[in-house]
Amino acid sequence: MKTKKANKKENLQFNGPTFFTLTLFLVMLTISLIMPSSIALSIELPELSNESQTFLDEKIEPEKTNILFFYSRTCPHCEKVVESGVLDSLNSSYKVIKLGVDDVPGREIFLSFCNIFKSKREFYYGAVPTLIKLDLSNITNSITVQGDSPIINFINSGMAEVNEEKAQDNKSELSLLQDNKSELSPFKLIWLVFITAISDSVNPCIMSVLALLISQLMLFKAKKRIKKYSLIYIMTIYVSYFIIGVLLALGLNAFLTKTSTAVNSVIGFYVLLGVAIIVIFAGIVNIKDFFAYGKGISFSLSDKSKKRVTELIQKLSLPSIIALGIIITIIEFPCSGIMYAGLISLLMLNNISFVGLLFILIVYNFIFVLPLIFIVYSITQGGDVSSVNATRLKYRKWFRLIMGIVLVGLGIYLIKMIL
Repeated sequence: MKTKKANKKENLQFNGPTFFTLTLFLVMLTISLIMPSSIALSIELPELSNESQTFLDEKIEPEKTNILFFYSRTCPHCEKVVESGVLDSLNSSYKVIKLGVDDVPGREIFLSFCNIFKSKREFYYGAVPTLIKLDLSNITNSITVQGDSPIINFINSGMAEVNEEKAQDNKSELSLLQDNKSELSPFKLIWLVFITAISDSVNPCIMSVLALLISQLMLFKAKKRIKKYSLIYIMTIYVSYFIIGVLLALGLNAFLTKTSTAVNSVIGFYVLLGVAIIVIFAGIVNIKDFFAYGKGISFSLSDKSKKRVTELIQKLSLPSIIALGIIITIIEFPCSGIMYAGLISLLMLNNISFVGLLFILIVYNFIFVLPLIFIVYSITQGGDVSSVNATRLKYRKWFRLIMGIVLVGLGIYLIKMIL
């Protein structure tokens, strides 16, 4: 009996390595249980770039209560919070992290948090000023406050809780980023569409092709077909530009929808900035043509394109005229289409409805082809095509100047909208 008890006692004994391993396990388990759950090495935010994630991690101090304050340099409500001094009045147990949404890291981080809290009833997506009292153990439990007065009152009250009913009434104290992109009043919109369409319509190249077409028809003694073929040419250009406009709008709308996330919003910002720069560049090239027409970079038909256009005109058939209109639309799009694309980008940034956009495109393209209709009308009423062409050549540099000025203005306005 003693032998069995001794063996049982020996089986319960631990050797050195086993005892050390078990002791270490118990110590680690105890530390993990007693360690404050709010301490975290980093915050993993969805769809945040590595650079912005690192930037945020370096700002966070786990041993303190972290307060994120998102602001914009152009936001008067943000300025009111800063000038109140409440953020600076917090004691050393708080870590206040001020992040400007005008800069890439701040904007990425802000939009990532917006995607986390967008389902909250009292949260306005993309609105500043926004204050977030972080809960590092569970980000979704963090307290969010928006608006100048709510933030100031929240800090002064000890940051314990938020009155959700009052939070619903704070929109007047917010600068909504999406509202900043809806600055065009109906009056401004009408004038913008009218001015850009008129400026785009005085396109020397498209007019020159029409004049060449009419000259060819008269040369072949086909006066009866001048109106028919000229109107087919004009209608083809109208339809082609309208379809391109719709496709551009659909593509840009899909792109802007996909760029609602933090990382892609930055990509979208740079793409739209690129469009604005291209618009301004095209405007400068057109202004240059006023002083030195055709020299250096210039938006005009190349010799190869002119030869192709002449070949199509000489065929004098319905398919060739339609093909002529489509080809001219494609060839001239880098010139006249830049203003068109710039306007569509601006309209999409202003959240224009699809039906509203279609109406604008119908009006825009009608204005765009109006000078062509006027040329056909004047010639069919006895006007001389050579005098029309001479007038075009005389004033073409002025047409370029008008297009250039409007393009530069449109590009600058686009930049103002996206910044």
